Amino acid sequence: MITVKLLIIRTILFAMKPFVRGDVEGFFVLGIQILLDLLLMRVLLVGFLGFSETLFYGRILPAAAIGMIAGNIFYAWQALKLAREEGRDDVTAIPFGTSALVSIVFVYLIMAPVQQRALADGMTKEAADLIAWHAGIIACVGSGL
Repeated sequence: MITVKLLIIRTILFAMKPFVRGDVEGFFVLGIQILLDLLLMRVLLVGFLGFSETLFYGRILPAAAIGMIAGNIFYAWQALKLAREEGRDDVTAIPFGTSALVSIVFVYLIMAPVQQRALADGMTKEAADLIAWHAGIIACVGSGL
């Protein structure tokens, strides 16, 4: 009985090839793209909006990393599920990460106006930065729905 369960689990999880041609290249391209996008986010948030280093490195960067890890795991799970349902071994997951264009749009069209409004309403710089960051998160969730 245990052997049958292990065989089923092995078939479901390992029916797909673990690595195929282009995986290593794709991994490094995605990694470099994410690194560049995170550097752009730092320039925009710390340089343009004036967010503190503590806010960026202590809250925003870890949240972005957790989101990217969770998103890639979710897409990989979807690919495995599709492969199992269709009996295929050539299904791939779309890479999940940040987008430079979306980062620029969110900072200039959403976060900057929210931050400026919060400052105009008499909030402290730290509170205005948090409100702007939260507005960016809400916009991100909204764009995904």
